[in-house]
Amino acid sequence: MIKGYNSRLDEIQAAVLKIKLKYLEQWNFKRRLVADFYRHELKNKSIELLHEDINSVSNYALFTICSNKRDKLFKYLQHFGIESGIYYPTPIHLHPCLKELRYKLGDFPQSEKLAKSVLSIPVHQNLTESEMQYILNLINKFK
Repeated sequence: MIKGYNSRLDEIQAAVLKIKLKYLEQWNFKRRLVADFYRHELKNKSIELLHEDINSVSNYALFTICSNKRDKLFKYLQHFGIESGIYYPTPIHLHPCLKELRYKLGDFPQSEKLAKSVLSIPVHQNLTESEMQYILNLINKFK
């Protein structure tokens, strides 16, 4: 395995993105509203939210929560038709393409802990209020 980039953008994708750029600020604003709703309505004490720097503004490409029962929560949400994602199951320092750095398990305990506990829930700009409430009701009931 080697390090590299994946940055393909053909003419058709560029044309579509040029049109979509008109809506970017509106979509970012809507995703921030969804995230605010989640932050204020999440009541399950076993679910943690990631720290947000008050000096930055997120566009919420992902809304990630933490749970010591992440895999169980993933299956639970899946059972009720809620898609969620485990996007970074392996901390970067443990990827085979970085083995020459000679990091080992235990060198970055916070990264390793998060890799086992983070789960991203739907945050796209087209979520309705009832869909957001449905998602949070399920998460709030999760044990």
